[in-house]
Amino acid sequence: MVELEAETTVDASPETVFEFIAVPKNHPKILPSLVEISNVDETDVGKRGRYVFKMVGQSMKGQFFDIEFDRPNRRAYEMTGDIVGTVTWTIEESNGGSYVHYHQETEPPETDLLDTITEPIARTFLQREADTMVENLRTLVEEGIADTPWARDCFSHCLRLHSPYSAILYHRITGMKVSLADALSNTSCETRAICAARSNSWAAVRNLGIS
Repeated sequence: MVELEAETTVDASPETVFEFIAVPKNHPKILPSLVEISNVDETDVGKRGRYVFKMVGQSMKGQFFDIEFDRPNRRAYEMTGDIVGTVTWTIEESNGGSYVHYHQETEPPETDLLDTITEPIARTFLQREADTMVENLRTLVEEGIADTPWARDCFSHCLRLHSPYSAILYHRITGMKVSLADALSNTSCETRAICAARSNSWAAVRNLGIS
């Protein structure tokens, strides 16, 4: 059993944070290894659907279903398929904002993944993903840009291009305030993509010669 925890504070109400977490299709925006969420529908408890993860070149697929859905403080769901485990999000009011705690318990995937990397490396990778995810959550909710079309398209494009460094890039896209002109003078495609994203221009990202 692999057990992970991550936490952050968000300058937004628990209701606002929970509304983001409650939407399954928001999760690929904050978790670089989560490629797709599909077939989402309602249940008596909350939501259920299908997931596709990609880690170290391995695709892992399965289903998820909510087992707790206590708005605005707690959401927990189980995963079956290639990844088996439970994820719990807890949100509490804190100093006018929100304290967010993420907890994950999963069985090691029964794929060739464990033949590719050792368990300590896998654990380090997964912990880094969890830490990045909660920070991406904080940034997107605080910036209020999680649902804008340019953000969705640009994030998806950059995540595809720069894995496994996409976590860093993803965070910087929403945090760096650099002009597009400054970006174009830099030979780093990552920096140019970041700055194009900050200029809210998906077309600029596509025209930077990084695809």
